[in-house]
Amino acid sequence: MKIIHIRLLLLLICCCQVVVLSAQQKKKRISFRKANTHSYFEDIPKGKALVYGDFLQSVKLAGWGATQTIRIINTDTEKGVFFTVKPHFSIKKENAFCIALDPGLYAINRYEWTKGYTTYSEPILKGIDARDNFNKKRKSGEIQDEDLEFFLFKVEANTLNYLGTWNFESGIVSFIDEKEETDAALQKKYKKLNFQNSMVNLPE
Repeated sequence: MKIIHIRLLLLLICCCQVVVLSAQQKKKRISFRKANTHSYFEDIPKGKALVYGDFLQSVKLAGWGATQTIRIINTDTEKGVFFTVKPHFSIKKENAFCIALDPGLYAINRYEWTKGYTTYSEPILKGIDARDNFNKKRKSGEIQDEDLEFFLFKVEANTLNYLGTWNFESGIVSFIDEKEETDAALQKKYKKLNFQNSMVNLPE
């Protein structure tokens, strides 16, 4: 099942956000909406999952005040969501996030940032540095499509999930368990949520 989902999403690493549904041989455009990032979650929204963590930004973007976002795709519904991991004008290297999602299996799709009036984007893939001549390596065959794999995480309704520290500091993305520190920081903001009893759910 996991491999099927990955194959359906492979074309999303390109600029065109299109999924090829091999069974029906149809093309379907993925639409993205902004995630619910209410500043004062007092409880888990009914029928939703709350996910939270920290985002450690790329070294090359450190100090920039521009917004940085992550795009994820619910592979069950084929609907996309984007959320802010570095707010506009923030110069902090690491920023926390807490968002509400529909239940389902999610693929972490793209990392986006702005510079001036231009938006830049790169795919998020296991063990591959998308900043190191990625498109050139694909065209030359050095990187094969069958080698591409997205990070996945699954959430269920009415649950609170810790997704780890998303380490984008280097070109190779990783996810670190720093739950105790993140829980303590977010508990000050979301006083009624029980972070201590949340599930550790690092993307794999």
